[in-house]
Parts: sequence; structure tokens; C-alpha cells
Amino acid sequence: MQITTKQFAGILAGLAFIAAAGAAHAQQTRTYTGFAALDSEGLIVVTSEDSFRTLSTMTGDLFLDDGNGLVDTADVMCTSSLENNAATSVMEGSGECVITEPDGAQMYAIWTCVGTVFIGCDGDFQIVSGNDRYEGVTGGGLMSVRTMETDIAPEDATAGAEISGKGFVIWDEFVLTMP
Repeated sequence: MQITTKQFAGILAGLAFIAAAGAAHAQQTRTYTGFAALDSEGLIVVTSEDSFRTLSTMTGDLFLDDGNGLVDTADVMCTSSLENNAATSVMEGSGECVITEPDGAQMYAIWTCVGTVFIGCDGDFQIVSGNDRYEGVTGGGLMSVRTMETDIAPEDATAGAEISGKGFVIWDEFVLTMP
């Protein structure tokens, strides 16, 4: 049996489609609930008569549960830039995070949120990349950030004042997709 060039091209296209479908099928998505307990330290920058920005670093532990119990713990370190309007009590923020597993593998994330000054915010947490066994990872989920303790009162929010606090982040769905 002799194969024409057109038939050969069709076979190659079919094999490429099967390979692509196999690669897409090889992606593994897992959904967890997540919790992180965080400590933060930073500075206040006054941005107007009624507004101030907090610039801080948050560190702590991330816990993931697959519904059958705790499956993973990791260290988390995030930057935080929060614009706080004392007149309206509205807070908007963003930052970046690195999540480090005990074996050194890391995931990198970005986040944004909107909420209430010194209480917390809700927003989007997005895993954008990783290294080692997390190379090519994506995912994330909606997060709720809550402040448990802040060592500064709004009236003490002067330029250069140090701020520290404790809080937590909850994800009802923390999704990880591996390539």
C-alpha cells in the first residue's frame, strides 16, 4: 500500500491532535480548602489627609486539606501594599507571594483584595508559576483575609510609623493545576 503526501499529512495531523489531547489530558487539577496563619510587619506611608498606605511583609504557614484531612503544609511569604481610606474605611490592596514546600519546591502567586480598614478584605489569589516540581503550575482561588490583631490605631497612622499584626487567610477552594 502506498501512502500519498496528502494522506501522510493527514496522518501527521491526526497524531499531533492525539499528542495534544494526551498532553491536555495529562494535566492534573486538584482542589483543596486552604488556611494560612500570618504575621505581618511593615510601615505606614501617609498618602492624603484621610488615606494611608501600609507596606508590609507577611509570613506564616499554609495548610491545604483535600476533604480527607491535611495533605500539605508549606511556608508562605507575601508582600502587601494596602491603600486605606480612613474616611470611608475602604481598603484596597495587592501583593505577591512565594510558597515554599519543605523540599524547597516553590509556587509564586499574585493577589488583590478589597475590604474594610483594619478588619480584612476579600479577593483573588492567583498562582502564576513555580519551580522544581511546581514548574508550570497554575491555580489559586478566591480568598478571605481577616485581621486578628493590629498594633496601631487609625489615629496613630502617621508617616513612617511601624505596623505589625496577625491574621489569617481562608480559601474555600484552592485549586492547583499541574502541567
